[in-house]
Formats: sequence, structure tokens, C-alpha cells
Amino acid sequence: MTKGKPIGINEIVIHVKNVENSCNFYTKVMGFNVIRKEDGLVWLKTGEGERAVQVLLHPNENDDVIPFGSMALSFEYDNVDQVIERAKKYNCKIAKYPKNMYYGWYALREAVIFDPNDIYIFLAQPIPINR
Repeated sequence: MTKGKPIGINEIVIHVKNVENSCNFYTKVMGFNVIRKEDGLVWLKTGEGERAVQVLLHPNENDDVIPFGSMALSFEYDNVDQVIERAKKYNCKIAKYPKNMYYGWYALREAVIFDPNDIYIFLAQPIPINR
């Protein structure tokens, strides 16, 4: 496997004003299922296998960077640091440099860049939970 290539879409992140209202919309209107609620975040899923889609409803804590209603793509990588090195080489806007983050039941090495259209691209590399 070539390092620094996307493994797949990790999830679609939607920045919302009200997580609970948005959860009701996506479950009752759109037919998604809640798969996890934790720390004010809600993960939803629909579909199975290769057609499965996971959505994270994320409260917008910094609306001057990510406007309400905006979406972010989250790609899973085997090496986030290599992607950041390429982003620097091509003068991409980097919003967050790689950092290990622990979320209780899972852990990620995370980074964030913007594409040329200012779409928020979340880079996620699963890491072992042992701190």
C-alpha cells in the first residue's frame, strides 16, 4: 500500500446550529439511523456495505471559519503527516496541523486543510487508543 493515499471516505461532517434539531431532521425526514451520541456530537448512518454513508452532526463552534450549514469531507488515511507535507508543498491552506486526539471509544491523528474552493477537508488516521 502506498502511504498517504486515501483509504476511503471516513464520514461527511455537517456543521449545524442545533444538533438535536438536525438529528431529528436526518432521522425522521431523511431516514438515517443514529449510531452514536457523545459529547454533543451525533453520528448517523444509512445504507449497507460499500453503499453505507456515515454523517457526523457537529455543533458549529467557530462560525467565522466554518459557516453554519457547511459540510466538510473526512477522508481516512494511513499517514496524515504525508498528506500535510504535500499540502505544504502545494501551498494549500492548512487549518490544523496533525495532532493525536482521543475521543473515549476511538482515537485519531487529525489534521484539516482547505481545498481550492475553501471546502473543509478533515484528514483522519486511526491510532491505537493507549495513551
